[in-house]
Amino acid sequence: MVDLLRRAARTDQAIDHAGPHRLLAIVLLRAPSWPLGPGDPEAALPEAEVAARTAPDFPPNQLALGEALRKNGRAEQARAAYSLALRLATEAGNRGDPDAAGWVDDARAALR
Repeated sequence: MVDLLRRAARTDQAIDHAGPHRLLAIVLLRAPSWPLGPGDPEAALPEAEVAARTAPDFPPNQLALGEALRKNGRAEQARAAYSLALRLATEAGNRGDPDAAGWVDDARAALR
């Protein structure tokens, strides 16, 4: 899966609002580490950063960045990313985005 996501990111990093980079970051953050899985929080951070740079106004990218920053010991920067995610998700909800409520919940939970 990791190899396929890296290939997808090389092919078109902007697809689905930088989806390949965002998903790769999440897999690396949440999967068990070697020898059980590909988990690697340090490797997840640059992937999340690319996603956030590529589509900075997409709340899930900011959520992934916040998680990566937090798991790499950068709590203040993580809080800023989560706060931005909350603002963006709230704005998306005001525009009627059906996914916004979940993003708002995720951002609020992370900020607690």
